[in-house]
Amino acid sequence: MSGGSLAHRSVATGALALRRVSIPREEYAKLRAHCLRHRPEEACGLLRGVVNGGRHARLDRTTPMANRAEGDRARTYQIDPTELRIAEDSVVDPPVLGVYHSHPEGSGRPSNEDVARAWPGYLYLIVPLRGVPPPTARAFTIDPDLSRVRELQLIVEGIRGR
Repeated sequence: MSGGSLAHRSVATGALALRRVSIPREEYAKLRAHCLRHRPEEACGLLRGVVNGGRHARLDRTTPMANRAEGDRARTYQIDPTELRIAEDSVVDPPVLGVYHSHPEGSGRPSNEDVARAWPGYLYLIVPLRGVPPPTARAFTIDPDLSRVRELQLIVEGIRGR
C-alpha cells in the first residue's frame, strides 16, 4: 500500500467493530503460495468478501497484486492506487475488504511502516514466512488515527480445531 491520500471506497467502514475473520482453506493456501513464490520480496494482494453482522468478515477471494514499491521490496510493499481503484470498482468480484502482504523475514505483527501507511477501515492480513513450518497469518485492523492496532481472530476454515 502506499502512503498518501488515495480517495478509496472502503467497504469495510465497520472494520473497527470486527472481531474475527474467516477464510476458506483453499483460498488461504493460494494466498500463502503467492507469498512464498515472491520470497524474499514482500508479496501483496487484496482480500475480498463480505462482513456478516458487523463482527465477522468472511474472505471469499484473494487477488494477488504486484508489489510496486520502489526500493527494498524485501521490507516494504506498495499497491498501485490505480490498480486498487480498478479492483474496487469491479462489479464481478466480491468487495475489497482489505490487503494482505508477507513478511519474508519478520513476524506476523504490523511494522511501524505498515501502521504509518495503513488505510483506516481496511482489514490487514500479514503472512509471516520465517520458520518451519511458517506460522499462520494474522489479521488486524488499525484505528483511524493510527494510534492502535487491533488483532482479530483468524479462522482458516477446514483446519482441525477451527
